[in-house]
Amino acid sequence: FGPNLFDEWRYLDRGEPGMDNSRRPLNPDFALNQPRYQGASILLARRITGPVRTLVSSAREILGLSWSPDGKQIAFGGAPAPGRYLEIMLLSVETLEADQVSESSPDYLCAFDPRFSPDGKQIAFTRADVAGLHDIYAVPRAGGASRRLTSLRCRMYGLDWMPDGRSIVFSASPRADFGLWRVGVADGRLSRIP
Repeated sequence: FGPNLFDEWRYLDRGEPGMDNSRRPLNPDFALNQPRYQGASILLARRITGPVRTLVSSAREILGLSWSPDGKQIAFGGAPAPGRYLEIMLLSVETLEADQVSESSPDYLCAFDPRFSPDGKQIAFTRADVAGLHDIYAVPRAGGASRRLTSLRCRMYGLDWMPDGRSIVFSASPRADFGLWRVGVADGRLSRIP
């Protein structure tokens, strides 16, 4: 958790800005305060104080997640095995089996921040190269070769599909300043959003 995330449920008292949260009394009824839910996990809860089902846990971080439009799978950036870099994983909510859908390469450090296309057939994601610079890729939901959509090699944060599924919007800094950009999925056409 980050500071002040779920603050009204995490603690039994009312916090103040700048307060030392380590001295505040925790709410024992808030599911995510329980020790078994600490660390990098994807959890499913029907209510904020109700039972929690652990869908996947990792000794490393989980970077981004996206529900499939049909609600049957979750794509996330996670390590496919201990000691491996993060890749795009696809988790079945029913069976809890997770499969790697992005291919590994010694040229890349990690893949993260996946987003399902509106029709659920593709997953767009950010990939970092060995220099730590980012580009946007897409991979079929069923797995296979990833397709590079941008060649900006810069810092990127956040991405999402446009409702028609023909382009992806993301934040990037190919120059010195961040801005919103759009890339065409079919043709790779790149434009800055004013």
